Amino acid sequence: MIEKPNLPDDVLVSSLNTQYDLRVKQVEFLPIGNDSAAWVYKVFTANSHTYFLKVKRGAITASSVLVPRHLYAAGLIQVVAPVPNTTNDLSTQLNDFTLILYPYVSDENAMDTGMSLEQWAEYGRVVQHIHATELTDAITQHVPRETFTLNPRW
Repeated sequence: MIEKPNLPDDVLVSSLNTQYDLRVKQVEFLPIGNDSAAWVYKVFTANSHTYFLKVKRGAITASSVLVPRHLYAAGLIQVVAPVPNTTNDLSTQLNDFTLILYPYVSDENAMDTGMSLEQWAEYGRVVQHIHATELTDAITQHVPRETFTLNPRW
């Protein structure tokens, strides 16, 4: 079972209220995920908004927040992009952790329910739009590149 990080809920709430200008009523730990250095929460605010919070130990790769935000800004509303904080950053440092806040998407999982032909067609259009969207130089400098350099012994 996935255990909560060593980060009290009241500290999370305070940081979200300050860094994202929210009025958080409650955070609910969700024991899901496959990253042993990350945890997730459902965040409920006083004005009935719900968010998905990722808490990652240590720093994150800049491209992991920059690329989805760019795709969303380019009109790909199907991409779940991080919510900027009050200083317009896409993540927030809290002690040894990085917080990334997303809108909460509540819907059925296509892996469980399957997809209709219309949904498959929409999925294809979204993937085509993703591949047609160019990244800015400011973003591409943060995207890791594979060199495909072979070891001469191999």
